[in-house]
Amino acid sequence: MNNNSTIFIVDDDELDREAIIWSLRKTDFHCIEFQSGEEGLAGLSQPHDIILLDHKLRDMDGLTFLDIISKERLTKAPVIMLTGSENPAIVKQALQLGAQDYLIKGHYTDDTLVRAINYSIERKKLEVMLTDAKDAAEAANRAKSAFLANMSHELRTPLNSLLILAELFVENRESNLTKEQQKSAEIMYQSGNELLTLINEILDLSKIEAHMMPVHVEEVLIKELLDSLVQQSHVLINDKPVTFDCQGTLSDSASIQSDGMRLIQILRNLISNAIKFTQRGKITLTIAEKFEHYTDIPEPCDSWVFAIEDTGIGISLEDQQEIFKAFAQADGSITRRYGGTGLGLSISSKLARLLGGKIELQSTLGKGSCFYLSLPKAWRLAVPNNSDVPTTKDSGYTDDPLNTFTVVNGQSPYQGKHAVIVDSDKHNLFSLDKVMTSIGFTTTLFQSSKGYLDYIATADQHTIDMILIDMMMSDITGIQAIEATRAMATFQHAFIVAVTGDTSKEKHNQYITAGASDLLIKPLNKASILSAMGRLAKVCE
Repeated sequence: MNNNSTIFIVDDDELDREAIIWSLRKTDFHCIEFQSGEEGLAGLSQPHDIILLDHKLRDMDGLTFLDIISKERLTKAPVIMLTGSENPAIVKQALQLGAQDYLIKGHYTDDTLVRAINYSIERKKLEVMLTDAKDAAEAANRAKSAFLANMSHELRTPLNSLLILAELFVENRESNLTKEQQKSAEIMYQSGNELLTLINEILDLSKIEAHMMPVHVEEVLIKELLDSLVQQSHVLINDKPVTFDCQGTLSDSASIQSDGMRLIQILRNLISNAIKFTQRGKITLTIAEKFEHYTDIPEPCDSWVFAIEDTGIGISLEDQQEIFKAFAQADGSITRRYGGTGLGLSISSKLARLLGGKIELQSTLGKGSCFYLSLPKAWRLAVPNNSDVPTTKDSGYTDDPLNTFTVVNGQSPYQGKHAVIVDSDKHNLFSLDKVMTSIGFTTTLFQSSKGYLDYIATADQHTIDMILIDMMMSDITGIQAIEATRAMATFQHAFIVAVTGDTSKEKHNQYITAGASDLLIKPLNKASILSAMGRLAKVCE
């Protein structure tokens, strides 16, 4: 090893310093002496490779010296504590404060000292390399998450126009499309939603891996959850020769304290997979506290187990672990035949762990599979009160029962209501105008925040029922536009909806703090807009 290293000797005893220098006489180490802790701290600005630190200094003890350089990050060099005591408590405390090693004065030889110095320098280098690599990996992960969040917004914006217009074409309210044209619109709408699913899956995976996925705990009534899943499953089955059955002896009050949206996401994925890979036969969802063939539940039983069993293609034993890895499926032909990215099970497995549970699999190739999702009846970690604003459930992510409206005497309940729409993307303005007018609104459109603010400066609040503002405006930001609106006395109580493609909770909190009454996440559809209408109606009651 090259011994051309600089050693700081921090010791107030001149004889001890000379003894160390004598022990290193046969090496090429360069020694610099300091007679006090203060001198040693002041000297840390000079280049050095290792510090030999006496435990007992006149102005401060060595533990205080260690504590200072650790808290203030004054050096990356290793420290060897020199002590005349064999007190294990002192040694333990020194190591806890960051010392690489310790030596008992009078008990080490020249060779022992040299080996300890060389070993400490090399070990510290490895530690620094590992720390730097970890920091670089975390920085890369943060950059990836930021990139994906930004890309999510950029992709959602054009999807917004595509899906809104495709949905209006599918409805064909004016009955002026041929069957072939309407079928083409349905394919456009379906393909757009498949692209949206992929965007959401990649973003979810990124959030989980970066430990940025929040958990919003609520009481979920299991029967209500099952009713929703049954309805969705029947739509997915469509005209397949497959039956879907839900089993379980549950009281009306049976519930689980968990993140309801994430629980539905896991179960919906497992059920949709079962439907995808089952060409005929049956799929059964069973909820119980214990299963005869699944006994990996602790006593007393404080968990619910959701079992999704199918009579589909099954999974071979060697492939059963692979399918839980991101972008993995049993083999390439699965993707070609059934589609999908292979992200769903990986995300579901990670979400299950996030909720304090796990997913287990029992499967026989050619006969079918059964996925067991076990979750605690009550999530075991407390969620701070300030962490629930806003939850994704409140922000247009999930289906809302207010996805239709009743026409009375040939009129929409929103007939004659007025919406102001602010979006710098002309395609979004066009599509939002179309969907708002289709449900009875009159609209005023602005492609700049400045034009909007000039308009409302003289407008009467009572003539405006809803304001939709995109958060990524090209002149004045959406947040600034909301804040400026709220600053006007006549619009302090207006119903303002922040429209965004950003799914991060931090951004959502900023929009709410700025004064948004509600959030809508791109891409929008009629259901999400009508959900906001329902919330507007509640505000006006």
